[in-house]
Amino acid sequence: MKFHALWQIPTVTALNIFFLEYAGFGRFLSRRNLMLLSIPAVLVFSLMLTNNYHHLIWTSFSLDQFVIAKYGMGTWISILYANLLGIVNFIALLKLAIGSPRSRWPVAIMMFGQISGRIMYVFDSLNNHLFTPGESVLVVIGLSCLLYAIALFRFRVLDPIQQARTIVIEQMIDGMLVLNLHGQIVDVNPAAMKILNKPASSTTYLK
Repeated sequence: MKFHALWQIPTVTALNIFFLEYAGFGRFLSRRNLMLLSIPAVLVFSLMLTNNYHHLIWTSFSLDQFVIAKYGMGTWISILYANLLGIVNFIALLKLAIGSPRSRWPVAIMMFGQISGRIMYVFDSLNNHLFTPGESVLVVIGLSCLLYAIALFRFRVLDPIQQARTIVIEQMIDGMLVLNLHGQIVDVNPAAMKILNKPASSTTYLK
């Protein structure tokens, strides 16, 4: 249980950095900001290692069918911090989905992974009988990782050629529309949206 908990905040922090970079906000990840992001992870990690002296993370443990932990104030603060990072991730991904219709499916899958994982983790923390330790790892972490894997590999979001093409098209000063065989607009770059004076979701057919 303790080993699993030790890596939660560092993992959430790493995911936050990944989502900001993927959503096009890498300019905010300066060396200073990365140092600031690492401070809470290092602090919580240190508090967990020294919990026997202050009991800020776990106040006590009891044994029923499995080990049941009672959480201290530090745990709830770390959960709040993790969910604040989740809100930042949500906003960054939402902005990406609005500005890049091609990214909407992978963004939706990753958003669902973010939200479902955090909801199940909070429920598991509030009620230790919700999942056994093994089920907690499988359900809370496994489901989120599966959804991330689908988004990453099925939609090739880390493909450097696709990423470069997307950046070039979105930064073009000329408008570009992509049509299917029925004349429906399936993709549009920001310049075209500005010319048409309407969001991409409203440009269904070429008139």
